[in-house]
Amino acid sequence: MRVLLDQFGDVIRYMHMDHTTEAEGRVVIETISDPSAVIEANKAIRNSGIPQTRDKSMRFSARIPAIVQAIWEAEDGVLINRMPPQEQMAYIARRLKDSDYRDCLTVPTL
Repeated sequence: MRVLLDQFGDVIRYMHMDHTTEAEGRVVIETISDPSAVIEANKAIRNSGIPQTRDKSMRFSARIPAIVQAIWEAEDGVLINRMPPQEQMAYIARRLKDSDYRDCLTVPTL
């Protein structure tokens, strides 16, 4: 039986028991998400050619689906939202340079 633990944005977490032979009775936390709406919106913004404010004082560079943030945090053992602002921006910029995350960008390149 799967039990809903929480939902944050497009990320849903469930808890259930693993009943495979090698892990009988182990508790599993399952995280699922469908980031396709965010990715499609990013592509539309990128293709529109106007990812900035009207006065051009700020540029909208990326929108990162919550599941991607969760993956990064798990891979690197960090909590992005608890980083100091400059460290957070450097970390995100570094991760967005990976071609696997190109669709998170709303601009052609950083």
